[in-house]
Amino acid sequence: MANDYHYCQSPESLHPLLEALKTTSCVVLDCEGVDLGREGGSVTILSLLLSPLEDSDEQTKPYIVDLKTLESDKPSLTLLFDVLTSDTILKVTFDGRWDGLALRPLGYEPAQNRYVLDMQLAMVMKRVEIDGETREEQIERLRGWLAYRELEQHSQMYELIHKLPSLEMALIDIFEHDESHENIAEPLRAKTAHGIYHSSWGDRPLDIKYLEYAAAVVRLITGSQLYHRFHDGGMLARLTELQSATTGFLASAGKAEVEMYNAHRLLPLDVLKPRAAGPTYQCDGCRLTLGSNAFSKSARLMLNKKKERLCWVCRAVKIHEETNRNRYDSDGDPYAYDSDDDPW
Repeated sequence: MANDYHYCQSPESLHPLLEALKTTSCVVLDCEGVDLGREGGSVTILSLLLSPLEDSDEQTKPYIVDLKTLESDKPSLTLLFDVLTSDTILKVTFDGRWDGLALRPLGYEPAQNRYVLDMQLAMVMKRVEIDGETREEQIERLRGWLAYRELEQHSQMYELIHKLPSLEMALIDIFEHDESHENIAEPLRAKTAHGIYHSSWGDRPLDIKYLEYAAAVVRLITGSQLYHRFHDGGMLARLTELQSATTGFLASAGKAEVEMYNAHRLLPLDVLKPRAAGPTYQCDGCRLTLGSNAFSKSARLMLNKKKERLCWVCRAVKIHEETNRNRYDSDGDPYAYDSDDDPW
């Protein structure tokens, strides 16, 4: 049976992808690898699904680029990344912050890639600007990630904090009332049950179930799934107006020196709304320079010299770490962040 994807393992097999990219206006990207977004991690698979120019099974097959096999072929990867940073091609991602950061050691420079639409950020914008999510509903999403008592006693400290959705939860949210798509997220839910683990993305030869999973994920972001549901609903016009927010979101990745302030599932501050005029401060956690409303008064003034100056998000991350040390993901890693699925 023919594969429902193109597997690119050599410069020769990469050539058809480079040619196809010359005539597309939109490409969906996703990365897989070992410990993505963490020090010592590596990206091993880049999945791409090109916007089809006509209704053809051949053109809608994802391209699965084996970066581990091709990493020594710098000329081919340079050609690919030059095309992907083009201002004429819209790149659609889900949690593209970490994909771009993971690709940097291979020669991809995320700062040069401005024409990007991150669907994870789009989901947060949808909640705030379209669904009219209330403050209570926003804080409710943090339950399970933070203790009930903490949220009840200090709810005012979480008013600016938005939990980033996993791809699974985003799909459930979008298709909540669509019975024809009630099992839309099944490929993500069944990942561990099918024996797909973070640590094995570096294995070669790569088991076919990993290739099928990579193809399935990139399809879930586009096609009749997440991206097109936004497009059909007329929401993308508003999102493209907020391109600066996407740029700020992408630029927030990997700045922290302490692992837990990088690998978490909260939206960085000063992304959705323009920073208010006035003084700015650098957070000792995420290392971002933020407006004064991103900090408590004591943090701004550093009343306690023995403590770090932490923004509201990093304060929440620290509390989560202190109260959930023994809550591990399926690979036995307390810090691992996977935007495909969400155990909490």
